[in-house]
Amino acid sequence: IRAQHYGPEPDGSAAPTGYWLFEPIAPRSDATPGAPSPEPLVIFLHGYTATDPEIYHAWIEHVVRRGAIVLYPDWQPWDYRETDNAETLADTVTSISAAVAELRNGDHVQPGLERVALVGHSFGGMLAIQYAALAAAEGLPVPRAILLASPGCWSPPLQCGPVPPLADLSTVPATSHLLILAKADDPIVGTEPARLWSSLSSIPLENRDFITYVGDAHGAPALESSHDLPATTLFNPLDAYDWYGTWKWLDALMTCSFANTDCEFALGNTPEQRFMGAWSDGVPVAEPIITDDPPGA
Repeated sequence: IRAQHYGPEPDGSAAPTGYWLFEPIAPRSDATPGAPSPEPLVIFLHGYTATDPEIYHAWIEHVVRRGAIVLYPDWQPWDYRETDNAETLADTVTSISAAVAELRNGDHVQPGLERVALVGHSFGGMLAIQYAALAAAEGLPVPRAILLASPGCWSPPLQCGPVPPLADLSTVPATSHLLILAKADDPIVGTEPARLWSSLSSIPLENRDFITYVGDAHGAPALESSHDLPATTLFNPLDAYDWYGTWKWLDALMTCSFANTDCEFALGNTPEQRFMGAWSDGVPVAEPIITDDPPGA
């Protein structure tokens, strides 16, 4: 994996419009030898204060090793207290635009810009869905697969405030495939994921699902869902929630969106989508709750 930062450092001396690019440095085993093929692009928008991509290291590495480019915009300064919330969306768009230009200069793995996925965690989830609503009009890569993990805004003490303009999401393409992942009784974002769900009626119900993690204490250590579950290095050890949850669902959502395969692992409240692995004694891990009508929507 090749990792490189571009643009200004998010140290507060300039607008946080830089970005990281994570690229595979060898072709996938299924690629045609000697014929470089465009790879999918995954735009990854971090949660509030998660400016260091090391926080999501394991997940990013997994995505790149499967054969994709990960773009990680610097939409926030290292010192979160310097964040201009009103500019976060504009800075995100600027970062993505600059990254696309960089990827097109011939020195990188070729991006397949018709195969774009979008990941957003927490505050980054709110930015992600707004990017999805404006990408086409801005001439930027339009995501076909969208995964929002605990999208919302952090309550005090950070008081991040609203992310403008969230009122109209009707321009999110109806062809999108979307998952919202949530933790029941999330003390950080509350019912914001469900309220966001109700604003996404442009996407047919068959193309989207709302998933709530269910804890399981059958074995040790117990599986406990948390707001920071996607943070796969610094905060949370890898477990079934990663392999059979966020990782599986994003992988399947991408192949479903790009190749119309593996859809049963991504959408539809199927046994394949709900399967979360098994404990060492063979007992299945508790399945998530998947619905089209979440409480609070």
